[in-house]
Order: sequence, then structure tokens, then C-alpha cells
Amino acid sequence: LKLKNTTKAWFLIFSISFFLFVAGHQSAGRDGLLWAFAISVIVFNLLYFYSVELVSQYFKAEPIEGQDPWRVLLMTQELARKSNIPFPDVKLIPSPALQAFSVGRNEQHSQIYLTTGLVETLETDELRAVIAHQVCAIQRNDSTAYATLSTIISALLYVPHQFDRALCWSLGINFAPEKNKGRILSKVVTPVIFL
Repeated sequence: LKLKNTTKAWFLIFSISFFLFVAGHQSAGRDGLLWAFAISVIVFNLLYFYSVELVSQYFKAEPIEGQDPWRVLLMTQELARKSNIPFPDVKLIPSPALQAFSVGRNEQHSQIYLTTGLVETLETDELRAVIAHQVCAIQRNDSTAYATLSTIISALLYVPHQFDRALCWSLGINFAPEKNKGRILSKVVTPVIFL
């Protein structure tokens, strides 16, 4: 059985909601069920309406404006027009990695992210193919699933990260996750989350 990415995202959302309802009911009965419902509504509204902004802030992405030496905006506009979708925002992530992805809750609120390494390395035809792939992902609503899943995964990784930080602080250890220093619970939880 092959499921669409949006179906997988909704399945994950309903699974988390179900878990919250069961946990709420087990811990506090009917009141716990009401609290679980309220938490689910708040969390998933935040997910739906603010996940794109969270992704943009996390990657420190800047919109491509003014001079565009790679002609990214022109290519994106042309491909979006051919695909009958609104022109998505295109943002540049300052990173040498060759990466591209799209996020958004629907076609009207989608964004394409490209790294500086990608736009500076690829030839025009290759870059056009990458942008075409991202426009297609927006058209198929895969970007909705990507935004939802990436926000949920970030939230799941936040808890062990904060635990490691608190543990290092209490033990007097310098916490430096970028140097793999002080990561204790994160090392165990991260591979499990990405299964």
C-alpha cells in the first residue's frame, strides 16, 4: 500500500492526537480528554499556520529579491505559470550544501528553499530541473506534508536537546552539540525518531 505524503502527514497528526486523547483520558478522565482536545487543537493550528515561518527562521533563509544572477525567480515564475500554481516565494539559505526543498500549507502559501551552494554550483539546466521538482511538489501538496512532518520532528527533537542542555548545566559540562559534546539523550532519541 503506497500512501501520498499528505496522507502520511494527516495519519501522523491523527496518531499524535489519539495518543494525547488516550493519555489525557488515562490521567484525568473526562477533564483530561478535554485538555487533550484543547492541546491538540492549539498545537495543530500552530503547526498549520506557522510551520513555514518556523522553517524560515530555523534556516535563516532570506528571500531572493532585486538582482538575481542565477535567474531563479524567472525560472520559478515560468514553471509555476506552466503548472497553474501561484508564484511561490523563493528563499536562499546561506549554506554550502547542495539542497532544495519546498514547504507550505497550500499552493497559495508555499515557499521554495535553495541553498547558496546549490545555486552557485549547478548549471542553469540543472537548477531549472531542481526548481521544477520543487514546483511539482507544491502542485501535488507534498510541501504541506514536508512542512508538517519537519515541524513535528523538530518538536520531538527539542525535548531531548533541552534535556541534554539541562543535564550538562547541572553537571558543569560545556554543552556544544555542534561539536557532538554533551549530547546524551539526543544520541539515543534521534535515530529512533527518523525510523
